[in-house]
Amino acid sequence: MNNKLIITGYLEAEPQIWETETLKCAYCSVIPANNKGPSLPNPCNVVIYNDFLVDKFVKHLQKGMHLQLEGRVRNKWVQENGVEVAVPEIVIDNFYGEIGILTSSSKKTPISNKIKAA
Repeated sequence: MNNKLIITGYLEAEPQIWETETLKCAYCSVIPANNKGPSLPNPCNVVIYNDFLVDKFVKHLQKGMHLQLEGRVRNKWVQENGVEVAVPEIVIDNFYGEIGILTSSSKKTPISNKIKAA
């Protein structure tokens, strides 16, 4: 995978979860910790399009948890003062992604979903 990003950071707020008949999605913001990779906004938006992670994992995340995120970067285009601006966000979807809890009070069991696209 060419477009891969791994960062650690702190969850800014509890994730928001949306459900439709065919899709479960979660959205949250992470404050990068000592980000040495590509320039990311502070906080960085994270979008999770993965039923397994939303059902089994995301519902248990709490504000302030230290996480490791692995996913891909995409640009979301937004209007700022009448000008379209690209805002990078991390996407964890059904094809690739992983979330690990690094907070010492957690069970230290990362739940991941690495599925190789055929």
